[in-house]
Amino acid sequence: MRSGSQLVSDERLRYRVYTAGLLVGAASLPIIWAFQRGQDPFVRWTYPLFFVAALFWLWALLTRRFPVAYIERQTILGTGLMFLGKYAYYFAFVRHLSAVWNELEATVWVFAFLMILFYLTFDSGTGLRYSVLLVVLAALVGAARLVPDLLQGLHRGEFLGWLRDITRISAMAALLYVFSNAKDQLAQAHQRARELHLLAHTDGLTGLLNRLGAVQALEDRLTIPQPFAVVLVDVDHFKSINDRFGHLIGDEILIEVGARLRDALRERDVVGRWGGEEFLLILEAADIQQALGLVERLRTRLAAQPFLEVGTVTVSLGVAVHQPGESRLDLLRRADEALYAAKRQGRNRAVLSPPREA
Repeated sequence: MRSGSQLVSDERLRYRVYTAGLLVGAASLPIIWAFQRGQDPFVRWTYPLFFVAALFWLWALLTRRFPVAYIERQTILGTGLMFLGKYAYYFAFVRHLSAVWNELEATVWVFAFLMILFYLTFDSGTGLRYSVLLVVLAALVGAARLVPDLLQGLHRGEFLGWLRDITRISAMAALLYVFSNAKDQLAQAHQRARELHLLAHTDGLTGLLNRLGAVQALEDRLTIPQPFAVVLVDVDHFKSINDRFGHLIGDEILIEVGARLRDALRERDVVGRWGGEEFLLILEAADIQQALGLVERLRTRLAAQPFLEVGTVTVSLGVAVHQPGESRLDLLRRADEALYAAKRQGRNRAVLSPPREA
């Protein structure tokens, strides 16, 4: 699944692309109309309508009246109807097809381009349905004119040319479906892989990172050359809570402690369930004093908010500020030693691990 920032970036890119496309379309339609209105009745009567439609969708984009995806789909489908109407008009009302054959073949290439847009805009199944509909309508329009003419010995060359065009775009529709379907399957496989990765790194009870996820987060943090601290948090007297109130209440306590820790931390900090009643925090801290200040605020905040059915629940914390060149195991060992020191000193306190000796 894409992140929120990626989705916003994609939306902005599509907004710019469609704004530019509609600007070009709105500017080109009057120019084409000015040059061809005298010789092409279709252009003379319909292009002003399409110009108004382009201005409307451009206004809708600039004022954000509709979502970009909605405008995108309506614009593509409207363009398809426009060129299908042009294709039908030439076959139905132009007597000598050779005079407009270049326009007809150019319209077929527009159909091919529209099919690409169908698959880019819609899912594979919808893209296929619109592509097949476009090919079938184009085939029916051409056949309605050319088959009777062919039976009368007319437009044999045009018939063969039309048949080649229909065959080409039919093959293109099939190939685009194969490629689009493969793309969708690949995207689904990547999504499943991401979900499995998330599941493997998430604690089922609290929804936080599990031990594996926390270790990975710590490994990633060690690659960043900025000071930070690791904190091990242990819920005080948790066994007594389980024995007195039951495991369901004990689970609720763990869930609530995890939620309060997560809410109290900054976005750049990390919280995970280390195992049992222990949690691991990775805090951005410039120095020891800042680390201790953050941890002490966490401890007092937890103790000051009673838990339903249980009352006050406190925590003990072991703090270790990372030193340059220190390994993950050494850092965790110091945090663990500090945690046990906090327990030995009476619990409901934070103990800082002394810096290791050089």
